[in-house]
Amino acid sequence: MKPRPWMFAVVAGAVVLTGCVDKRKPAESAPPARPQPAPAQPSPAAKPVEKKPADASFGGYVQNLSNSEKTAARTADLAALNKAVQQFGALEGRLPQGLDELVTKKYIPVLPAAPRGQRLVYDPGTGVVSVAPLP
Repeated sequence: MKPRPWMFAVVAGAVVLTGCVDKRKPAESAPPARPQPAPAQPSPAAKPVEKKPADASFGGYVQNLSNSEKTAARTADLAALNKAVQQFGALEGRLPQGLDELVTKKYIPVLPAAPRGQRLVYDPGTGVVSVAPLP
């Protein structure tokens, strides 16, 4: 059976009408609304709020986006290093003595650079790679 365009229109209309029904019942005994107090007028001595130019909020967005990208890259590098250490341990039967051993045994092509102002720290006893601030 070949679908007809009007069938799609009927189904789409039924979905829209079914989804648009407001199923909430009005409250039968709602308490009377309280009058809202008038907002306080600012004193003449109050400073007006400075509005930021449109570029400032966009710059903040770009800065946050850049920071998020750096954090994601750092997390991905750490996850890849920790996974390579686990693979090394599973295949070699021991943990690597250092991160350079992962490169020499071809578990990773190159050791990733540490984030700016930080260094990669590897604990050969536990096999965990982390980042720490430079000393």
